[in-house]
Formats: sequence, structure tokens, C-alpha cells
Amino acid sequence: MVMEKISEGAEAEILRCSFLGRPAIAKRRARKEYRTASLDNYLRSHRTRMEANIMARLSGKIRLPVLFAVSSDTIYMEYLGGRRLSAAKPGKWAALHLEQAGRYLAVMHNGGVAHGDFTPANLMAYGKMVCVIDFGLSYFTNSIEDKAVDLLLMKRSVSKEAFAGFMRGYESLSSGSRAIRAKLSEIELRGRYQSRTIGVAGQA
Repeated sequence: MVMEKISEGAEAEILRCSFLGRPAIAKRRARKEYRTASLDNYLRSHRTRMEANIMARLSGKIRLPVLFAVSSDTIYMEYLGGRRLSAAKPGKWAALHLEQAGRYLAVMHNGGVAHGDFTPANLMAYGKMVCVIDFGLSYFTNSIEDKAVDLLLMKRSVSKEAFAGFMRGYESLSSGSRAIRAKLSEIELRGRYQSRTIGVAGQA
């Protein structure tokens, strides 16, 4: 199978390939030489299975790459055209995608899944559609705080106006948006308090 490396992160490399004649992406978790072989094999296999399980759980509920196959360290999935939303210029087009992304995150949270890195960099836009990608940090949870952190990551990544549109989409489908938004405010307040405390300590 011919593979062309597209990008490489701290944990995995993304390769373009074909799968049964269809354009595909292979996400392969690389070996880490600083870990023992047994631990490395376990972690790469566990994280690969977890990511694939979450994608399978969300399939048909939100737009995400179609899962083709899974090996011990690699996920083969649909190749999507388009571009990451982080590369889009602010405007009506991007705003509509962010509102849709808010609805997708609400569906994920309602189903007990936190994305872990829900930002425009992990949203693929093509035409009028938006697709959620990279579930490498995702996990199953019913924690309100975990869900609020997903919102915080998006809030820190976009303008105030864009986040308001994102939240319109989120609140239209979220089954617990009031409690989650309250927790978001609590986390932000906690962060500001800690920053002030560090500042005062530094002056002491």
C-alpha cells in the first residue's frame, strides 16, 4: 500500500493512501523509543482502539470520517477534501460552520463523549458541510466539567462573536447546557483567581 505522509504530531502520523480503491487516510501511532516495548505496544493499541470505538459510537450521529478498518496501531478512514476551519477567514461561511459544530458537540456530550481538543483546527470544512476530525484525545465521560472544558477550548480559539454563534448551535441540542455553561464560568473564574494569586505571590 503506497502511503504519502501529510502531517505528523506528537503521537501519530497522518498518511494519505487508498483503501479498497477509495481515497483514505491512515492515522498511525508511532513507536516511542523511550518506552519499553511492552508498554509502548499496549498504549498504542489501547489508544487506537479507544479512538476507533468513539468514532464508531458517533457514526451516523455527527459528520465525521467514515471508519474503514482498524489495526493494532492504525486507523484507516475516509479521506475528506476541504480545509480546516482554522484556515478560514472570519465571515458568514465560517460562522455557519461553527454553529453546526456547536450542534455536533452537543450531540457528543449528550452521548457521554468529550472531544478533548474541540477547536477550529479539528473541524474540516468543505462546501456547506463541516466534519469533526481527530478523536485522539476523546474519551467517554458524563462529567459536566469535562464537557465545559470542551467549550472553553473553543472559546479560547475564536472571537467572542464566533463563540456566541457556536453556543447557539450547542444550546439548541444540548440536554444540559445550563449546568455546563455555569461550570464553564466557574472554570474561567478559577483561572483568573489563580492568575491573580500567582501575580501577588511573585511580587511578595
